[in-house]
Amino acid sequence: MPRLSLAAFLVLVAALGGCDPSTSSLAVDVRAELAPAVEFDAIRTEVLTGESSGRFVEHRLDPVGDYARGVRVAELEGLARGPLTVRVTLLRGGAEVMQRPVRVELSASSHAVTVLFARECLGVECPIPGGDPVAAACVGGSCQDVGCTEETPELCTAECTSAADCGSGSACAVPECTASGTCFLRPDPSLCLPGETCDVVEGCIGPPACDPFDGADLALESGPSITCVTSSDRPLRCWGENLGILGDGIDPLEAATEVFPGIDFVHVAVGRDFLCGFRTDGALACAGLDWAGQLGDGDGPTETTATFVPVTMPLPVPVDAVEARVATVCALAADQAFCWGHNVYGQVGNGRAMEEEWVPAAVDGGLSFRRVVPGHGHTCGITTTNELYCWGGNANEALGQPAGMPELSASPLVAPAAGPWVDVSPGDEFTVAIDEAGAVWSWGSNVVGQLGRDMDVGGGTPVPDRVATPDLAFVDVEAGYRHACAISADGQLWCWGDDTWNQLGPDAPSAFQAEPIRVLADRVIVDVAVGTSHTCALDDTGRVWCWGDNSYSQLTGPSDAGRPEPRTVCPPGP
Repeated sequence: MPRLSLAAFLVLVAALGGCDPSTSSLAVDVRAELAPAVEFDAIRTEVLTGESSGRFVEHRLDPVGDYARGVRVAELEGLARGPLTVRVTLLRGGAEVMQRPVRVELSASSHAVTVLFARECLGVECPIPGGDPVAAACVGGSCQDVGCTEETPELCTAECTSAADCGSGSACAVPECTASGTCFLRPDPSLCLPGETCDVVEGCIGPPACDPFDGADLALESGPSITCVTSSDRPLRCWGENLGILGDGIDPLEAATEVFPGIDFVHVAVGRDFLCGFRTDGALACAGLDWAGQLGDGDGPTETTATFVPVTMPLPVPVDAVEARVATVCALAADQAFCWGHNVYGQVGNGRAMEEEWVPAAVDGGLSFRRVVPGHGHTCGITTTNELYCWGGNANEALGQPAGMPELSASPLVAPAAGPWVDVSPGDEFTVAIDEAGAVWSWGSNVVGQLGRDMDVGGGTPVPDRVATPDLAFVDVEAGYRHACAISADGQLWCWGDDTWNQLGPDAPSAFQAEPIRVLADRVIVDVAVGTSHTCALDDTGRVWCWGDNSYSQLTGPSDAGRPEPRTVCPPGP
C-alpha cells in the first residue's frame, strides 16, 4: 500500500470552453488542510509570466467558506493565451505560510485551476538547491514538476488509486484520493464534539481544561482588544493587548495575568490604551496613556503612566461606578454623572465640544443618573427615574432623535420613545438598550446588522425599535464597535451584527448577521464583554470563554487570526 501522504499541492486544470478567440480567463480555487483563520488569514494569487505579469489578487477569508472542500479565491480576466505561471500564497498576518507556483496552458477562453495545500509540505522548499529547477511543486512531501496537472499525469507521481490507499489520519480526518493520484486529508468538524475543532494530524482539539476564576463579585470588562476579570477580593486579571502599562508595555498578554497586584478593584473600566478603577473606599484612579485627558488628573498630555494617578473629582464623595470607551470616561458619584477625556463630538456632555476635558466635568441638566456609558462617539445614561438620555455625536441618528437633528449635541437629549429603561450601551454610531419589560431596542447605523434586524446601508434609524431577539426577558446588553450581545434572565447569550472576525461565535451564517444568534448554548452566562472584534463571556461556574479576533491575544495564546469557537481562558497559576 502506498504510504500515507498529506500531499501538498495538487493542480487540477479544466478547460471550460468559451467563445472569446483573443483572450482567456483563469479562475483559481484553493483547497487546504491547514486551518483557516488559525494557520492562514489571506490568500494571494500573482501572475508571474506573460503580458499580465505583476497582476495580483488578495483574498480575505470567507467566514462561511469551506476551504477543505474548495473556495474560489481569484478570477483573472483578459489573459493572453499560451503558457502562464501564477503563484498562490497562503498568508498569516501578511507573512508567507506556504506558496505554490502553478503552470497553466491557456488554450481556451476560460480555465479553472484548483491548488491543493496540504500539511506535509509545510517547510519544504522547491526546487531543491542544485536539483531540477522544473521540480518546483511539493507533492507528497517531495519536489515534482511544476506542470504536474490533471492533463499531464505523466509528470505526476501517483500515490493512490482510491481513498483506501491513503490510510487515515486523525480521527476527524477523511482521506481522499484525488483524480491525479494524490492523497488529501479533509478535516471534518462534524466528527468532533461541540466546541472542538478538527486538526488532520492531532485530531479533535477542545478548549484547554483549567480551573474557573475565583473571587467574589466576578465581572468582565473589555477594551477594544483587552479583557479583564474583576473581583472585590482578588487582584485584577487581564489578557490581550498591552495598554502600555503592563510588563514591557508592548507585547500582548498571552495569558490571564495579575496586574497591579496589591490593589483590589471593585470595578474597572478599560479604554483603548488606559484603564480606570475604584476600590471599596470609592477612590478612583487611572493609568495608561493620556493623550485626550482620559486619566482625569488635569496634567495635560503625558507619556504612558504605569502607576495609578488619582482622578481629580470635583466632589469629595465615593465613586459608585465608572465606564470607559476609546478615550472618554464617565463616573457616578452620589447619582451625579461626571465625564472627561475625548470630547470632539460633545460626548462629555457638559455643553462643550471640539476640545478635550482634562478633569471630570458634570454632565449638563442637573439629572440624577444610575448608569452612564460612553460609546465610540456618543454617551448615554439612564436616570434614577428610568429615563434614557444620550449626547455627543449624532452620526446615523445614534442619539435616537427624530430625523433632522444636528450632527452633535453636547448636552443630554431624552430618548423620545419606549422605556422605562434598565440598561443601555452605545457602540459606533448605534445604541442598544433594554426596557423594563426585558425587551432589547436599538437605533442608529445598521450597515452590518448591528441593530439586530434587517440591514440598511442607507442612513441610520433615528427612532428606537425592537431587536429581533427571542421572546425572552433580557437583563444585560453590551455593544462593541459594530456588534452587540445580550443576556437573558435565564442566562442565554444572544449576539448580532458584524462577524468579520468571528466575534459572533461558530454558528453565524454570514459576515454581517442581522438576526441574533445564540452562543454557548450549553452554558449559563452571567456577564459578557464585547470588544472591537472579539467577545468574552463569564458563566455561572466562574469560567471565562472568548472567541473572535486574536490578533492581540484577546483569546489568550500566541497572536493569530482567531477563531469562532469559544476558548476557555485559564486564570493565572499559583
